[in-house]
Amino acid sequence: GIGFFCPHLHTHHFGTKARADETFYHALDFHFLTHADAVLFTPRWHTSSGAKRERAWAIAKGLPLFYPESPAEIE
Repeated sequence: GIGFFCPHLHTHHFGTKARADETFYHALDFHFLTHADAVLFTPRWHTSSGAKRERAWAIAKGLPLFYPESPAEIE
């Protein structure tokens, strides 16, 4: 019963399927994230420049952040 938005999946393969600049997709991701109540990070989030950017944005917006180590922790 929880809706979610995954920025990585949202723009997967857009580099070959679309002609917009990468900054456009970053802005589009943040547009969707403005409707978020919290942000959940996968265990290796710190290896992703996009996740780091989204984390900084979420911190600036005061959103709750979650860092589960396994799917069982999400429940």
